[in-house]
Amino acid sequence: MATNFATGLIGILKWCVVVLNILTFQFTVKYITTGATELHNVWNPTLLVFLFTYVTVTIFLGVFDTAIMSMVTCLCVDMELHDGNVTAGPDGFRDDIM
Repeated sequence: MATNFATGLIGILKWCVVVLNILTFQFTVKYITTGATELHNVWNPTLLVFLFTYVTVTIFLGVFDTAIMSMVTCLCVDMELHDGNVTAGPDGFRDDIM
């Protein structure tokens, strides 16, 4: 259940970043620079922004997802080995879990 929740949350965050970046690009092209008057089709650069953003966000959030799942797995193994008590890890991590 926790894996599905984390995957869904990462997916929502990924799409929020992509949409925010596309909106920022559109705003910049239309109102800050004069690029929109010179472009015949603004959707081609927008497609490139989408692709680059999606790939970048997928890479970085994939690393974040792996780190979170590793910490949760280590916590579960530690609690199983020590009868439900957290004994390993940094003090702040242990205090936040309890």
